[in-house]
Amino acid sequence: MEGVKMEKRYYILAVFLMAMFGAVFYICWQSETFHRLADPEERVVITEGMKVCLDCHEQKYTPFVFQNWRQSKHAFKGVGCDECHINIDETIRGEIAEVAKIRGIDDSKCDMKNVINVVPPRVCAKCHKKQNDEFIKSKHGKAWNSGLQNHINLDKDGKFINIKKDCASCHQIEFKCNTCHVMHKFSLEEARRPEACGKCHSGNRHPQMEKYLNNTRHGLTYKSEGNKWQWNGSSENWQKNFEENAHTPVCVTCHMPQGMHDVQHPDIKDPNKFVCSRCHVRRDEEAMHAIEHKSEGRLGKYPYEIAKRAKEGGIPSCIICHPGD
Repeated sequence: MEGVKMEKRYYILAVFLMAMFGAVFYICWQSETFHRLADPEERVVITEGMKVCLDCHEQKYTPFVFQNWRQSKHAFKGVGCDECHINIDETIRGEIAEVAKIRGIDDSKCDMKNVINVVPPRVCAKCHKKQNDEFIKSKHGKAWNSGLQNHINLDKDGKFINIKKDCASCHQIEFKCNTCHVMHKFSLEEARRPEACGKCHSGNRHPQMEKYLNNTRHGLTYKSEGNKWQWNGSSENWQKNFEENAHTPVCVTCHMPQGMHDVQHPDIKDPNKFVCSRCHVRRDEEAMHAIEHKSEGRLGKYPYEIAKRAKEGGIPSCIICHPGD
């Protein structure tokens, strides 16, 4: 009888371990990185144009760059070094030289004189035109010039005092897609997490990251549960799945819906299209009810005066009472 009990325990333990293994395998299988690392030789496409780069960079100079590239979508689709650093239209090369000068960067340290080191958004636009068109309309796309409007950190000639530190280090986003999409992996998973935004949107002058993480329910939920959420997948499908499963928004949920690269998306400003209402439907209905009927709303938390002021001033009424959420 004792032997039967022991066998039953072993059987339960075996089933439990198999279930755990299956769950871990499923989570890994959902990761794009896992797919590329599982059989990298089969999936990585080495083009003829980039082979000349590998002679130096695969082992000798920057092997970490090559390993990051191998885990990227670029590697999977055969977008190699030459597409971004060599095969550049001459009209764009002139702009690149100017950008390099502005940023105080050596345009290229390579023995091959046609190689560029600085890769601005115009180069990425060869494949990502929609994203670039949206980006140049956004605050990010005008960040360098807007930074020059502030006298802090500028010298007597109106230039940044230290080109690679302080204000300039973040305002360079106008010239750098890799501010958010860290090279050369260019991971969507990394770019979607609040930490990617927190690199610049933090500190005494603009503490949005600290406010989000420490002073809002959204941020507190992200801190406790964020590592359990799925961050990979296409822009078309990711946000829908994220909103269904994550239970709280992150920066890109509201400021870059469906991968929109214009962070001045009209849903944030238009009081008739509350971005908050994608989750807080009932509160949005109360606000519009208060405006229509000049009343306080069903729960008395949307006085007519506030809702009216929000509509006339072009401010979503949510942020009048919830400025940090």
